[in-house]
Amino acid sequence: MLWMPRVTHGGGMRCFMKFTPAALPTVTMTASAICDANVLSYLRVYKGHGVAVALNMSNAPQKVTIELKAAGFTSAKTLLATGESSAKRNEVSLEPYGVFIGELRK
Repeated sequence: MLWMPRVTHGGGMRCFMKFTPAALPTVTMTASAICDANVLSYLRVYKGHGVAVALNMSNAPQKVTIELKAAGFTSAKTLLATGESSAKRNEVSLEPYGVFIGELRK
């Protein structure tokens, strides 16, 4: 079961539950910066491969450290990033309202 965001017509955000069919792979998701009120970040890992996701929800640049070692990884190669957003080892730098998605490397 997953919580999925849904944007409403008024621009608001609502969450709804989505039941995952058994045919879909089981994926481990780990929140990696729970204490940060401005950045949502998590790791998604399946069969030794993973992706790091970081979203800056503020109007100021942010830096967040993601816990790669606990998941068995050392760095993240950029797959998608907005503007000046980037990662170096386990530190992600995000521009205001920036996004970083990276492939995890061992």
